Amino acid sequence: MRVKLNFIKLTILLVFLNSISTTLYAYTKLAAEPFLNKDTGPVQVFGNIIEQKLPEIVAYKANTVGMTLARDISLTQGVRAGLGLSGAVTDIKTTDTLKATTDAQHLQGRVYGRYDEDLFFLEGLLSLANNRYRYIVNLPNTRLSGTNFGFQYNAKLQTGWAIPFHLIDFIPLLSVNYTSLNQKAYTMYAQHIDGTQTTVPIAAHSEASMKGGLGASIAYYGFTRADDMVVNIYFIMLREFKQTNLVMPSQFTDSGAAFWANRDARNTTLLPIKRSSINIGFNCKILLSENTLLSAQYNAELQKSYNSHSLFGKFTWAF
Repeated sequence: MRVKLNFIKLTILLVFLNSISTTLYAYTKLAAEPFLNKDTGPVQVFGNIIEQKLPEIVAYKANTVGMTLARDISLTQGVRAGLGLSGAVTDIKTTDTLKATTDAQHLQGRVYGRYDEDLFFLEGLLSLANNRYRYIVNLPNTRLSGTNFGFQYNAKLQTGWAIPFHLIDFIPLLSVNYTSLNQKAYTMYAQHIDGTQTTVPIAAHSEASMKGGLGASIAYYGFTRADDMVVNIYFIMLREFKQTNLVMPSQFTDSGAAFWANRDARNTTLLPIKRSSINIGFNCKILLSENTLLSAQYNAELQKSYNSHSLFGKFTWAF
């Protein structure tokens, strides 16, 4: 019971470290084009599904839906900056013998920018988010519940250089993405079948992730070199440089002893983090008029026993 309680926290950390990184990547890829020298007002909706089947920790499914409102400003020729505000909700359910659910609400502010010079681009993003979690864990003869708050911040840089071939651009990509997720200390309340109640204090905890990406994108410009329709596919190899395993202390008031969530069910073996993954996806942008753009994107991050799938829809109008 002690170890599995911490696996719930570990699960939440993994969900947000992965799903939020995916969301940020997809958002920055759609930030500037084709209105490089116009002020714009993008509106984006997104959804994300994550499934993990690792036997060493709690298996789970997580569903996220949300919306982003933003304001992009053209500063000078080829230089843009923007502000964005996102809201999202996530529902997480375990899929093994441990019956647990988590509801999470997420509010995130961000500032981002992009520089375009001929065929070269560089874009970056900084964000800060506040998260609220509500946990319910059903164990034999015991039901636990609790509410927790935390925050996270992200920083991302991505660059690329387009190599044109008639109606196709081949674009090598290089990126780095840093995420820090912090959770405050809180208390789980246990209701036992005999009517007694106990408390489970959970210590404050933080996790950080730094992922590097190397890959390429291919953009197809329809029948002309105008930006009336662009279809883009990409393939990126991701590598985690900071996380190797997770350590998470908690403590029961009745025993006074701390225990750690970087161990398996026998409480003997470290839980390693899967460090390599594949990021694939595509997006399509259609210029509806001189001042309106419609975008859609699918994004996936895949590794052994883990997959994340995201859909994005975005409407942009120029002022």
